[in-house]
Amino acid sequence: MAMAHAHASHWQRISTAERIRAIRISDGDSGDDSPERYRERMAYEKAQGRMRDLIESPTGIRQVVSDGCAFLLNVSSDDSGVRRGAQELLRQGVVLAWGAFEIVARDSFVAYLNKHPSKSVQILQSERTQKRFGKKNLPLDLLNTYGFDLSNVMGDLLSTSQDLSDIATIRDVFNELFPGAVELHKSLAGKALYGLNKRRSLLVHRCGIVDPTYLRETGDTAEVGTEIAIDPPYLTATLAMIRDCGMLLLQTVSSSIETD
Repeated sequence: MAMAHAHASHWQRISTAERIRAIRISDGDSGDDSPERYRERMAYEKAQGRMRDLIESPTGIRQVVSDGCAFLLNVSSDDSGVRRGAQELLRQGVVLAWGAFEIVARDSFVAYLNKHPSKSVQILQSERTQKRFGKKNLPLDLLNTYGFDLSNVMGDLLSTSQDLSDIATIRDVFNELFPGAVELHKSLAGKALYGLNKRRSLLVHRCGIVDPTYLRETGDTAEVGTEIAIDPPYLTATLAMIRDCGMLLLQTVSSSIETD
């Protein structure tokens, strides 16, 4: 919205100037066109060229961006709802950031155990992961889905009994599968990743309204009943953290698949 406003403002300025200049075009230059239509077409074509030059030049880009930011600052100072909308976008950014990491973790887990089904024994026998996946009897319809051959679908199978949607499960699973991956363990145990998971849960399940459980689990100093606030620096840092942790996870799993 802001960038569209900035572009429209510059286009209005440029096209108005070209229409004024086009007044000086002689009637005899119009050829088969009427003088008015010819002047309008010439003004439009020249304005298009000047606009293209503007948005393709470093100086022009800076100007358009600056105008867009000025527009946002102006509308966010009133009660138009823009400020509320911007905060909601930041909150959704947090939810999507965790969702992206969750998908990487789940897909890595599935791919690794599908490739090395014997490793699932570690998950099912370990004290810290057994309680999450259990030893339930496999339903006949599920076995039939896989053609009664589980040799390359153990990852898919275990993921149906336990969704890797919380940091505790993700941490325990990959610590069990890759006990020597020290850097990965440190990354998964980070306070920032833990806090992201809890904020995501608060946003999804309680619309971001702070409750005692959230405060107890995170140590946040917000007041109960208030809405959790997300600022741009936090979202930027979160995206960088998800990128780094996700890459570390992918590198650990892919290298193990290739060498095991």
